[in-house]
Amino acid sequence: MIFIQKTLKNQHLQQQYDLALLDQEYIIYFQDQPLKTRCGEIFSHTNDRLMKHLLTEFQTRNDKNQPGISYTLLFEFQKDHLNLADDFLLREFEMIAKRDPFILLKTSGEKETTIASRSVNELPAEADDNAINLAFWSFSSILKNLNIFIEDNIGQTELLEDHENPLILLLKQQYIQSSSEKKTAIQLLYLYHQSGFVLPLLFVSGKLTVSEYAKGVLALHLRNHGADEKKFVPFLDMPYQELFGTAERKPNLGDFFSIFQDGAIVLDYLSYFLLPASSERQTREMIAAGESSHLEFKSTLRWDLRAGKTNQAVERASLKTLCAFLNATGGTLIIGVRDDGSIEGIESDRLLNDDRFLLHLWTLIRTCLGRDVSPYIQTSLEKINEKTICVITCSRSLRPIFLRQPGFEEEFYIRLGPSSASLDISEALKYIADRFE
Repeated sequence: MIFIQKTLKNQHLQQQYDLALLDQEYIIYFQDQPLKTRCGEIFSHTNDRLMKHLLTEFQTRNDKNQPGISYTLLFEFQKDHLNLADDFLLREFEMIAKRDPFILLKTSGEKETTIASRSVNELPAEADDNAINLAFWSFSSILKNLNIFIEDNIGQTELLEDHENPLILLLKQQYIQSSSEKKTAIQLLYLYHQSGFVLPLLFVSGKLTVSEYAKGVLALHLRNHGADEKKFVPFLDMPYQELFGTAERKPNLGDFFSIFQDGAIVLDYLSYFLLPASSERQTREMIAAGESSHLEFKSTLRWDLRAGKTNQAVERASLKTLCAFLNATGGTLIIGVRDDGSIEGIESDRLLNDDRFLLHLWTLIRTCLGRDVSPYIQTSLEKINEKTICVITCSRSLRPIFLRQPGFEEEFYIRLGPSSASLDISEALKYIADRFE
């Protein structure tokens, strides 16, 4: 264990915090013990920049329960809820989406200006000209940007013909494909600002500025003045004290600058993950850390290096890893990396180009794991040592995933430590009952 920083003391409370590096994770210590969240999770992460900022926030923010979203609240919320697979938005998505004000407005069939005008008419009678202008222009702008969001993502979304509402399916798939940090931000804004689902999704996706988001929240609450506070979270019975640590943390939803500040903090928090997420350095560090329960390497996708030809068994090795990740809590498969961490490169698969490689990979995924797994899988190609590797990131699936590859028996895989294991029928039934209840 290496201590990065010591003897940082809060002059008012005489409390000591330390930052330590242990097994490539930075851990915040409080009085020589790992600092823990309310649910007992340790404050730890591989992102040193973020952890140093959290350490500073602990030192400078005397009252951690004061109103407003903080970096610590975002980090703690992710540790206590999303990282433990407690994704209430995904669990209740259909019901939440059908109640979202902007989805209701968008699916009404009316033009944006007509919808905005109708929303103004729903304002309380005492609303002044400023409130009317705020509501009209906010609703018009948000609906316009929702259209842009749909146009930008419709080509990447595999819409199921039998789904009753393609818009809801598109939004759900875009949410699933978001990073865990963005999901955390969407969840927290949804709960804290009672803002519905679409507004936080557009904001976190870069389709709304901070001021547009803040005005949108104000417009929603003006429109629903005096309505039941649970209008946008009707299934949620958890009090603010359980969610945020104190009943006094309720936001002032009539204060533009308070909402603006919350939004600005959310964007700044997410910025800590943008650079590492796309950098070659992080990929190299991930490979150097070696295989684990959430990371596995494969030299090739289809080429048998020993036999010097394509081999379905080689393809199955990657497919069963993806199947296991989907049935567990997610994970990352990197193709083009040998077991020892050295770079083989997908060039060894002898496909014509990168596009052909991805086409072959996605054909295998859809054929052997199911068309509807697409929202849970993201792929990217990266250059390491002048060779190309494929990074495949899997999220936790909401349904059991079976591997059905022609020429092989159907199997059900889960992760056991750093490997994938096939369960027999009775074991699979028990696992599915416990995991997918």
